[in-house]
Amino acid sequence: MGKLDYRGAYDASGDAFPSSGGSGDGGAVLKGDMWVVSVAGTLGGNNIQVGDFVIAETDTPGQTAANWSSLNTNISYVPENAGNKENTTLDESVTKYPTNRLIKEYVDANVGGGGVTEAWVNTQIDSKVAGLLDYRGAYDASGDAFPSSGGSGDGGAVLKGDMWVV
Repeated sequence: MGKLDYRGAYDASGDAFPSSGGSGDGGAVLKGDMWVVSVAGTLGGNNIQVGDFVIAETDTPGQTAANWSSLNTNISYVPENAGNKENTTLDESVTKYPTNRLIKEYVDANVGGGGVTEAWVNTQIDSKVAGLLDYRGAYDASGDAFPSSGGSGDGGAVLKGDMWVV
């Protein structure tokens, strides 16, 4: 029980989780039973697409969304191409990617004096990141507790952004 058990294709267009066809007695749905969606639908308020996986997290999960997991398999990469490249105006578009040349021209024109270099970019990044994370060293987490001392604050107080490696 609990291991993934492929149960076949599932038509999710009825907007309900699988209620039969599981690996249990009489087709009862058990933890680990898994279907691949063959017809899209909405399960537990989430859009489910063809190719997604639906997995029971408990025995007899019913229609309770918290008792199910879904794995979205149809997320794809959209490569940059001439149709979604912006070469003339740097704006707030969420559908176009600016070219390197356009970004450089924009920064040169708006930073004052131009001459954007790797060192300048690193300085800008460092000034924005400073204080966000402060590496404090190694931490022994075997005591099952978060660090309570050794932070970057006064007297070793733990502050926001303090970071240890376990």
